[in-house]
Amino acid sequence: FFTRSLQDLPRITVNDVHRIIQATTKTPASKKDKGFKLYVSSYLHNYEGKLSFDLLNAETC
Repeated sequence: FFTRSLQDLPRITVNDVHRIIQATTKTPASKKDKGFKLYVSSYLHNYEGKLSFDLLNAETC
C-alpha cells in the first residue's frame, strides 16, 4: 500500500517484531516457531523452484 503521508516510517528490526508478537499474541512459542519454519521452507521451495525452471529454460534456448 502507498500512503498519502510523506513522513518516513520508523525503522523496525526483527527484535521489534518479536517483541510485538510476544506482547499481543496468546499463541504458544512452539507454534510460532513451527509456523515460521513452514513459511521459510515454503519461500525457499518457491524460490528454488523458480530458479531451477529459469535455468532449464535458459539451457534449452
